[in-house]
Amino acid sequence: MMGHPSMLVKTHDCRVLINPVLWNRDYEQDTPFPDVDLLVISYRYPDYLDLRNLGGFPKCIDVLIPDDDLIASRLRRLGFLRLHRLREFTEVKLGSTRICTTRSERRIPEFGVLFEEESDIFWNQIDSVVSPTTIDFLVSRYSRIDFLLVSQQYQPGFPYGPNRALIFPYEEYGKLLYNVSLIRPKAIAPGANGFSSVGGSSWLSRIVFPVTREEFCRDVRLAWPELGDNIFELDARDSLTFGDGHIGSKIVRKTGDCLSYADFAPKLGQGLKDPDPDNESVERMMKSIIEEVEVHLPAFIDDNHSAFAEHRDWNVIYELDVVFRGGRRSWFFDFSSGVVAARRGRNPLSNFLTCISATSFYAMLKKKHGWDYAILEGHYRRFTKVYSVTPLGLNRPEGVRIADLLSVRFQYSPGPRPARLITLAPGLPRGMNKY
Repeated sequence: MMGHPSMLVKTHDCRVLINPVLWNRDYEQDTPFPDVDLLVISYRYPDYLDLRNLGGFPKCIDVLIPDDDLIASRLRRLGFLRLHRLREFTEVKLGSTRICTTRSERRIPEFGVLFEEESDIFWNQIDSVVSPTTIDFLVSRYSRIDFLLVSQQYQPGFPYGPNRALIFPYEEYGKLLYNVSLIRPKAIAPGANGFSSVGGSSWLSRIVFPVTREEFCRDVRLAWPELGDNIFELDARDSLTFGDGHIGSKIVRKTGDCLSYADFAPKLGQGLKDPDPDNESVERMMKSIIEEVEVHLPAFIDDNHSAFAEHRDWNVIYELDVVFRGGRRSWFFDFSSGVVAARRGRNPLSNFLTCISATSFYAMLKKKHGWDYAILEGHYRRFTKVYSVTPLGLNRPEGVRIADLLSVRFQYSPGPRPARLITLAPGLPRGMNKY
């Protein structure tokens, strides 16, 4: 695994480098150029078709690309002489290795890559959009998939930019998991678009990706239980070896530091600040909030068991982020466990996310302000992605109200409504008024 969509595939008689992004300011550090027999470019986006990286390779090397004029023109300008424009389900043979391009449902030319060598088959979906029809064709053509590098996340076309609703994509994510159950691989790893962006584009990682890598691996195991322990999380510079139809138990070898992963979930608390208009003591607020979260909230959950029945039924892992001046504190409550306690830190499997400013939380504790203040002042945000996964598909709690733990603990009560003065205009019939 070279990083992001880049992967070096070594068979008995060839070395194939897919989407060589060996240097990128948003993803990795510099990586030495490997000695390879073949390059594969699967997609035209710059995090796949990186001209700076490609310029360092010999120009006489064979390059497999989609039937895309843009990719072809760029590579010719770089001096590459041996370009092979391939359509979907085109097979190329190198010695005993067969390489087949697989279909993507995007409008822009793109493909995944399937490798077959003797009895072993590896399918790298890269970032392609795969349909059940494509899966049916491959299953009928090949005996099985030994190892699947699956597109980890549903990317809804960057919804934040076009101003589409920022909700969890239940249907689309369910299709990803359903596809795995159709493919029935012997082993699997999340790949390609599971890596985070940094720098000026780092906000995308918290908006675009609906689940963490840990959540995805858990969900895949539920969707296709026959995988057992053959689910692997590959970081940059990790390697995985399999052959003769078998995958060993110790196949991941760390050869360097792993990438630093963001927790891929729409963290709507990102950027939330605590203005603290009353200039409260941070130490005083911290002490009161910690006591509330770690002592009183667990006791409240235990005393009000029926109020959290749906939380337990749907295995809610509730994460609470409290923003103080100069930092934040995080806790999570796992309702799938027997005793629900407040645990410090973040949980990559959290599916109910709440962020609130320390001032608003403290004001509710002291009964100075209520929910109107927290919500209208923009000091409270929430995001839910509660669902369950079975081999038959993904279920969501439609028609079921799973309340925010804080809203159950601190019931909403509007303050006194101000008096309203209505003046009757002279000459109008009684009952008609003029404002």
